Amino acid sequence: MPTKKVQSAGRAQSHGGVHVSKSHNTVGAVATRSAVKRKASGKGKNHFMNMPSSTSSSSSLPLLLSIEPTINTFYYATEEYGHGQSFTMPETAMVGKITTTCLRSNYDKDYISLALDSLRSCKAHIREFVNDNSTESHNNALSGTILATGTCSVVESDVVQSYNETFIPPITCTFNFDYLNPNYQSLTQGQKYVVEWVIPSPRRNSVHIYIEDSYAGGKGYDINGQSLYQTCLYPLKLYGIVS
Repeated sequence: MPTKKVQSAGRAQSHGGVHVSKSHNTVGAVATRSAVKRKASGKGKNHFMNMPSSTSSSSSLPLLLSIEPTINTFYYATEEYGHGQSFTMPETAMVGKITTTCLRSNYDKDYISLALDSLRSCKAHIREFVNDNSTESHNNALSGTILATGTCSVVESDVVQSYNETFIPPITCTFNFDYLNPNYQSLTQGQKYVVEWVIPSPRRNSVHIYIEDSYAGGKGYDINGQSLYQTCLYPLKLYGIVS
């Protein structure tokens, strides 16, 4: 299916397209691994190993990086190609969650439960950065080693609201990573990585790609898609704890 160019009803962002949170420089604002473990378990470090997941404590994680569009025009991509965004870590930290507004279910408003299921079936891989190639089927920007995988959660009211509006408001998808796992590794300050949006087949979701927009610390990838030769961007926010 061809891509569809859409004009968002929201106003374009007027700031620079990337924001690095300064909160981690403030005394008391840093979330450390041990502090988050204690807060999540409620009993201290010795009880952390029995925790099933990190989802319950991810809401308290500080924002480390925000990549936002500076234009309000995007392409509504429906092709079954790879989609991802490279980024540069502002400091050494473990990624706890990544949020994005670039995914949308293809189900209409009569199938809210199916729309929710389709979005929640998506995943996000954090990969090693290998290259900026968007034209190869294998040795491309999304072929780096997978370092971590996040599972998607979405709020039902956000999906319902999107169908009740005359324009297409963003739906926030949150990908949670198991950063409380003792084997979870930090990402290194100044290093480039890639987040890949993984949409299972048969494809029930589409991707919003902001065309002719850029971010200095990385770029968007539309593998063999209609925008592979254009500068593009996928909005995301990255939350984590400093190692």
